[in-house]
Formats: sequence, structure tokens, C-alpha cells
Amino acid sequence: MKRKFLLILLIFLLGTVTCQATDVPILLYHNTYTPFAPSQAGNNISPWLFEQQLITLLDAGYQVISLKDYVKSFRGEYELPAKPVVITFDDGYLSNYQYAYPILKKHNLKATIFVITGRMGMMDTTYPHFTWQQAREMQSSGLIDIYSHTN
Repeated sequence: MKRKFLLILLIFLLGTVTCQATDVPILLYHNTYTPFAPSQAGNNISPWLFEQQLITLLDAGYQVISLKDYVKSFRGEYELPAKPVVITFDDGYLSNYQYAYPILKKHNLKATIFVITGRMGMMDTTYPHFTWQQAREMQSSGLIDIYSHTN
């Protein structure tokens, strides 16, 4: 029952983008932050809840595809699965590397991170940003694509 509720909530919050005859939900995250406070829920999610959302989607038959594959589907270079979903992150927060990336690796799931290039490696901000080296590590895993959000 709890997973079904999470799935309904996720689908309500996802938003969809139309691709050919298939709507593809695109999940947008920012910060998988710990310690987590509910008052920060606008841009932050606890690592535990992030993983529970992923498990709920997988249990419901969704298949996580990369944003790159989604774009390829427009050109006929990639066939979408029956229930595709895309995972993205904005801003390149260090928590993406510390918490989200290990969870994505554990479940062998792809994601795209849009980084603020001018803040790469900045640690003296409210939410630190991962480094170029950490970005290369994630990119080389084959699970994470890194693109520019802004500079």
C-alpha cells in the first residue's frame, strides 16, 4: 500500500514530455541531502526517500533510460521501453556524488546531471558542488551523463 501511494505521488509530481506516441516522465532532483528536514523538501530529498522512490518505480515496471537515449528515440536510433522514465539532477551538488550516485550504482540506473560549471568543486556554499574529478568518475561509470546547466 505504501509503495502504491508513493507511485501515485511520483506520477502526480513527475510531469511528462511527449515523445512520439509515448509520454516519458522525467524526474528532476536537486539535492539528495542529509541530514534532511521536511522544510527543505522543495529542492532536497533524503537519500533514503530517493532510493525508495526508485524502488517504487522499478517495482511498478518502469525502466530508467538515459536522457541521451530519450533524445535518440526522436531520431529513431533508440526504441523506448514500454514504461520509460528519465532521472535528472540540476546544479551538480556534492550530495549527488556522495548519496545519489552510490544508490544509482547499486540499482544499475542511469541519470543525467546538469552542472553549474562555474561552481564545480566549490565547498564554501550552503550546498557544496562536486569536483571535475568526481564528475569524470561518474561519467566514466557509464551510468551518469554530465551536461552544463549554466556557467
